[in-house]
Amino acid sequence: MSLPYFNYYPKDMGYKTMHLTLAEFGAYNRLLSLCWTTPGCTIPKDIEWIARKMLIRSEQDKAVLLAILDEFFIVIKGQYANKRLLEEYKKSDSKYKIKVKAAKKGGAATALKYKEKDSANRLADDKAIRLANQNQEPEPEPIINNILYRKWRPKTLNASTKTAQMVRDHMSKDVYELELEKFVEFHIDNKTESTDFNRQWRTWLKNHFTYNDNNKKGKQNVRNNKTNKYAQIGEQRRANRGNLLKEYQQS
Repeated sequence: MSLPYFNYYPKDMGYKTMHLTLAEFGAYNRLLSLCWTTPGCTIPKDIEWIARKMLIRSEQDKAVLLAILDEFFIVIKGQYANKRLLEEYKKSDSKYKIKVKAAKKGGAATALKYKEKDSANRLADDKAIRLANQNQEPEPEPIINNILYRKWRPKTLNASTKTAQMVRDHMSKDVYELELEKFVEFHIDNKTESTDFNRQWRTWLKNHFTYNDNNKKGKQNVRNNKTNKYAQIGEQRRANRGNLLKEYQQS
């Protein structure tokens, strides 16, 4: 394979083709292009094939073709070739093959380089992960299994108490456990000293219900106040419209 173009030397071309007519010079250039784009830079020694490729229709054009072939082309193993163009073709083809070989070699070297780099990075990442795992401190034990938790943890509520009844009726298991964890963390943080955490736990739960109940009532009161306010505004507007209507009728 060669490049899609070839070297053109106007000085050499002008010296060798100065005697050609315009038609002959055009035929010569078209033959050079046809040779260059044909594998091996040679064309068959077949006048009909060449004439068809060059779009020759008249006998006069065919005569020009034969004259150019006879003067500027040689026959090599049954193929027409231009000696100078064939030399340029071989040079170009040789350079192209060298470049392709170098590109493949360079591509392989680059691929190997990146492969080695990637392998090194993976090894480094694996090593870093292993070191991190070795140096990683164990996760803290959940508070529910902590010794401190057991110290401040109250006993199970007496099922006959009102507090236990309220828990059963109004508190889910998740909420109960969350409040228990809050209770224990509060006393751990404050280092509470007490001999009766059960009583404090019941008080904590009662406060929880009281706060939620007051919060709900507060929200309801806000809604009620808004409703009453809107009702008053509506009544005032209706009264104003009535007064305006009376004034209009009396005027």
